[in-house]
Amino acid sequence: MNHASLWLKLADAGLPGIYWVRTVLYAKMIYVVKVRGGISEDYKSLYGVLMGDPVSPTLWNIFLCTFQLPDRPDDACLRGVHVSHLEHADNLVIISESRAGLQAHLDVLDVLACWCCANFLQGENVATES
Repeated sequence: MNHASLWLKLADAGLPGIYWVRTVLYAKMIYVVKVRGGISEDYKSLYGVLMGDPVSPTLWNIFLCTFQLPDRPDDACLRGVHVSHLEHADNLVIISESRAGLQAHLDVLDVLACWCCANFLQGENVATES
């Protein structure tokens, strides 16, 4: 996830300062890599969230919450809310109550590709299971 896009989403959501502390943390953070006993030169990262930071899963959820597939009548429905997809970490599952609905969502996955491009994300191989 691109940090600049994440900070825009935080601003759009009007979130409190506890999240904004992360912008300073990420802006000032410098990384090094240890390989074969040597250490790399310092570098900055403009992508991703910190592993082990308790706020990182929430930051990812905030980032991803703007992705939507078009509602369909055969979507799962929880208390009147259409649910067509669920995400956890870097995994996405598309759900439907019918084969035709699932296929319809798969047919419009270009929506996901466009959303990824607009949000500076790059997708990996698609794994399907039926």
